[in-house]
Amino acid sequence: MDDSTNNNPSPPPPPPAAAASRTISEHLALTLQTIDQLTTIFSFPSHIATTAVETIGPEDVTECYNWILDNYDLDDCGGPVVPKLDCPHLEHLLKEKGED
Repeated sequence: MDDSTNNNPSPPPPPPAAAASRTISEHLALTLQTIDQLTTIFSFPSHIATTAVETIGPEDVTECYNWILDNYDLDDCGGPVVPKLDCPHLEHLLKEKGED
């Protein structure tokens, strides 16, 4: 039979080996966990986090994070940085600056 007359779509390509060993529930749980990490920890918008996970896969949060930074004009919002004010090195540096 000629392929041009066949109305059946071709089968999808096989999934990657890691994905093939997971159940649908496990894949969904990992996908939701990765999206949650991207939106909660890194503060990315959910639609961008979802696109990254759909593109890269849910296995590697860092790859998804890097893909977002490479493909969207967003600032790196990895979380708040709180300076430690009681660090002995800070006092030493402030004394040196004051002596100049």
